Amino acid sequence: MLYTAKQSCTWQVTGKQMQQWPRDRGFHLLEMLIVLALLAIIAAIASPSWQGLLAQFQARHFMQQLQQQLWHSRLLAIARQQPVQLCPWTAQQCQTDWQRWPRAQLLVTLPAAPISPIPAEQFSLRYQSPAPRHQLTYNHAAVRFRKDGSLDALQSGSFIYCVADMPWHFRLSLSQAGRSQLQWLPQPCPRAK
Repeated sequence: MLYTAKQSCTWQVTGKQMQQWPRDRGFHLLEMLIVLALLAIIAAIASPSWQGLLAQFQARHFMQQLQQQLWHSRLLAIARQQPVQLCPWTAQQCQTDWQRWPRAQLLVTLPAAPISPIPAEQFSLRYQSPAPRHQLTYNHAAVRFRKDGSLDALQSGSFIYCVADMPWHFRLSLSQAGRSQLQWLPQPCPRAK
């Protein structure tokens, strides 16, 4: 048989004989349905782990942002040689509840210089608030940096960031020297005492 352009077969040489194979021009409906079913099964299996990864990414991003704001406040205290206070700010005053902070702002307060007529400065830091079901706790009402960048007496502590129903949490520890360290801990969130 002669091969012409109108025919839909290919020729393959095996040994001394030529064999003719019919050529498929697309997918059959059954093949497409099998592939779609497999993709649906994979998506159903991967969805919970994807949500966990997304929650962990959001928590890490929030804690890194908080760590940068703490660094900024510490450097501001050192550069200006003045104490700096960082606290959750709502209703035009510092609050004591860090859990409310995701829906508020952080306020940085520089006191007035004792000799200078310059008044106290206040400015808020911008941030991206975390998703719902996320919880932030800290064991003090505010973070106060001295003019040398260290914390006030007995101010060292840890910010704990938890996400509901996740087997991990983040801890941002502040040392008395004013330095911070961010850790991801593969343990459920510690219970408040």
